Amino acid sequence: MEVNGELDVFTTPILRDLLLGICSDGKYFLAMELSGLAFFDSAGLGVLIGTAKRARAGGGGLCLAGARQNVLSVLRVTGLTRVMP
Repeated sequence: MEVNGELDVFTTPILRDLLLGICSDGKYFLAMELSGLAFFDSAGLGVLIGTAKRARAGGGGLCLAGARQNVLSVLRVTGLTRVMP
């Protein structure tokens, strides 16, 4: 799945609903391409964390790829690069 633009309090409900649908279909091995993600806030971070937890609970996981430096910095500072390779 490719995520582009901004992931904030206004756009996270769309992504959350999409990801819930994917996991509800029994798909728990997830990958997100983030090279087009310019910005994300705590709401976006919450969606990523919730998705990773849901995927792990189903026996899978969430992998992130192509994050820009600003996005990668937040993921590193929060320690999420250890749980979302």
